[in-house]
Amino acid sequence: MPSAIILAVDIGGTFTDIVALDKGGERIVVEKLLTSYPDPSVAVMQGLRRLLEREQLPPESLAYVVHGTTLISNTLIERTGAKTALLATAGFRDAIEIGNEGRYDMYDLALQKPQPLVPRHLRFDVPERMLADGRVYKPLDEAALRATCQQLRELAIEAVGICFLHAYTNPAHELRALQITREALPGVALSASHQVAPGMREYPRASTTIANAYVQPIAARYLTRLQRDLQAADIAAPLNIMLSSGGTTTVAAARDFPIRLVESGPAGGALAGVYWGRLLGQRDVLAFDMGGTTAKAALTRQGELAISNQSEVAHVHRFKRGSGLPMMVPMIELIEIGAGGGSIARLNALGLPTVGPQSAGSSPGPAAYQLGGQQPTVTDADLLLGYLNPAYFAGGAIRLDADAARSAFTSLAAALDLPLERMAWGVHKMVNETMAAAARVHAAERGLELRRYCMVATGGAGPVHACGVAEGLGIKRIIIPPLAGVGSAFGFLTAPIAFDFTRSYVRRLRDIDLDELNAMHRWLPRWICRWSAWLGACIKWSMRRWRPRRAFMLPSAGWSCGAIAWWRPAARVQFMPVAWRRAWASSVSSSRRWLAWAAPLAFSPRPSPLISRAAMSGGSAILTWMNSTPCCAGWSGMADRLCGRLAYPPRIYTRNCISTCVISGRVMKCACPSLWRP
Repeated sequence: MPSAIILAVDIGGTFTDIVALDKGGERIVVEKLLTSYPDPSVAVMQGLRRLLEREQLPPESLAYVVHGTTLISNTLIERTGAKTALLATAGFRDAIEIGNEGRYDMYDLALQKPQPLVPRHLRFDVPERMLADGRVYKPLDEAALRATCQQLRELAIEAVGICFLHAYTNPAHELRALQITREALPGVALSASHQVAPGMREYPRASTTIANAYVQPIAARYLTRLQRDLQAADIAAPLNIMLSSGGTTTVAAARDFPIRLVESGPAGGALAGVYWGRLLGQRDVLAFDMGGTTAKAALTRQGELAISNQSEVAHVHRFKRGSGLPMMVPMIELIEIGAGGGSIARLNALGLPTVGPQSAGSSPGPAAYQLGGQQPTVTDADLLLGYLNPAYFAGGAIRLDADAARSAFTSLAAALDLPLERMAWGVHKMVNETMAAAARVHAAERGLELRRYCMVATGGAGPVHACGVAEGLGIKRIIIPPLAGVGSAFGFLTAPIAFDFTRSYVRRLRDIDLDELNAMHRWLPRWICRWSAWLGACIKWSMRRWRPRRAFMLPSAGWSCGAIAWWRPAARVQFMPVAWRRAWASSVSSSRRWLAWAAPLAFSPRPSPLISRAAMSGGSAILTWMNSTPCCAGWSGMADRLCGRLAYPPRIYTRNCISTCVISGRVMKCACPSLWRP
């Protein structure tokens, strides 16, 4: 390889994926190994050393490193973050427990709401009050705040979230509280709501601020340790961190706002799906990424990914909206549609089979890994069905043991009085149907017709289950791209350097002052430029002025788009104009219509000939490679026993760390190098 290498690292719940791309576009290489616990950086450095040694690359050849991780989401789900306190406006400390009046399941009499990350005895009232228009109603009581800080010191608090009422319109009280708290509690992580989530709606804003503070110490320690390890390995390349919104940012920004990393890994899978779909002329894409722990999906409209500023994490019920902690951070609109390869099959309280959300992860892993796992998983079921090549799993790095998988399924099959093969088939089919149902509901809520979509399957388990999920959705086109097994890490290579800034402006439509609005937009670029050193980039901003006859007057009114271009010293990179989403709040009279918020709407990675040339240099799509290995010679006999004779038995191919199941003649068949058509 030539000297300049771009490196992408994705830490998943089961596997850590590394992709190295030659900037000249001549070659791309990958490394895949099990994620290390409790310190994921151990696997990162181990994989890096292995890749550099195998390809005979000097460490100084690395020009740029981009990294995504599930550390933040896992910390929130497992509740293993820092001991956190909340400073709230007097009388509002219980807002995060009250939440909102909505019920995510109106018929569930035993409904459980997500518990706040901060218990009530660690939530403190601070005498102050700001009005909704930004005027001070009650000044900040600094003496009371200092007394509260003394209590926090005695409680050995590790992180503090500050969320005052209406701070998004006037952050003066939060800024002063931030200064006092920093002086009184040196070394404690601090998060202020006007910086983390500067938007209206107190409950989501407080929840986001608390979550940011909760994971801040853990993220800071991890990123610091990773930087130190890279430097110890003589890797001086700048390290950027993948964001949930589809961009990347510096380590400094990620330390301050780690909540923006909550979906950083799955965001890469979505970018990869859009990238390969656009490269092959498919604008409406279902990006399906199934790894070892979960399966995520993203839908595009006209080749663009939707960006949401309202999402949830750590759900009480996996597929029920409203059962998680609300987050007000920009992220690609992803849905968790099912389990991953390591998800555990079991009987629920009713004695019926179910899969997940518990996962065997990488330690002990599925029983077939021979690392001590004894519970049946999706990977074990796929192996028993012949969908996986036991000698070529993860590119041959792991040899699977079919006897261990069979032993893990014995007790579950006996409990249901089913043959072992039928039990494995049931688990495989259940996972496919669950994912198809979740994707179908998500599409229906947005008025989308999935039958005209093309599926791009990535992740270690994605190509194995792609045909089954597509059959349930009526999708007749599937793309299995090269490097699908490391799809999220590959997607990182298409991500721009980007960070979203927000400022709220809440007015009735009839009261909007266009001069005031334009003044805000003149202020925003100057404010962003003050952060440019922190972001590690210089910014060129271009924004057209608002047009009085069109702006805000109707929901269908067009908005002028801003274009942001970023330049880095190492590589000149320019990115796209931004489209905008508007939310409207209405009362009985249309004259009382409000503009609730405005936020970036769409993001789309631009196809890069550099990446395409490198990725395709080893051959076209997986099914046309001549040395693909059929690994299921006896499948048709098993299929006869399971579901009757099939006129077109599935064919299994393995290549480049993944296995692919093709259901010929039933849903789709291979008709051209990279695209499957009916």
